[in-house]
Amino acid sequence: MILISFKLVERFESTKSSEEDTINGYITTASEAVCPALLFMLNDAVSQMKIKGSEEEKHKKGMEILEFDAGGPLFPCPPPSDPAYVPANINARIQRTVGYLYRRLKRAGEKVQGAMNCKKKSESQLDDEKQKEEKEDQEGREQPVYDDSGSSKNADQYNQPLSKEDRAAILKLRAASLEASMGNQDTVSLVLAVKNMTAGLMAMKKAAQENKIRPTCSKNGEDESDAVQLN
Repeated sequence: MILISFKLVERFESTKSSEEDTINGYITTASEAVCPALLFMLNDAVSQMKIKGSEEEKHKKGMEILEFDAGGPLFPCPPPSDPAYVPANINARIQRTVGYLYRRLKRAGEKVQGAMNCKKKSESQLDDEKQKEEKEDQEGREQPVYDDSGSSKNADQYNQPLSKEDRAAILKLRAASLEASMGNQDTVSLVLAVKNMTAGLMAMKKAAQENKIRPTCSKNGEDESDAVQLN
């Protein structure tokens, strides 16, 4: 009897560890890809909207602005340290976040290239571009995402400490949800694209600030780092 009980506990701990590792692995991969760009946009929103308050209050209000713009909840940055507290709708959050960032980063990259090549646009071109962007944003907000959050509550929705059974159930559902999301080739491609685009834009901005690159129309010795922006 003691031997059987020991084997059951050992199997439970092994399963829990495996599911926690799966969740932490996927969350780390997603976080490293999307959080640098998302936090940059959040800080920019706080600055432009002149949001006041504590850092926590500014973060909360800034995220509300971004989530309204994106059409729903985004990936939590920073993510929860405990995998049991990963949001139940993490699948939908990842899909929405990578789609939102891809649109914004692609647009930023095009504007940076235009600035570096000193491309001038007429008022009508700028108006057409703005209308196109607004249409893309609206379509992005309406883009359906697969949301399986109805299958379980979040850990922080329990009114008492989690039992081993509840925690195991949450971890199992989160691992399955993340495998479905991060195992999708389209999502993976967007995650990698967002990571690479962010790194490229950050590198270009840094080079411009250090005066290592400048627009083709700039004068020698003139600091043109402001021409390279992510927003």
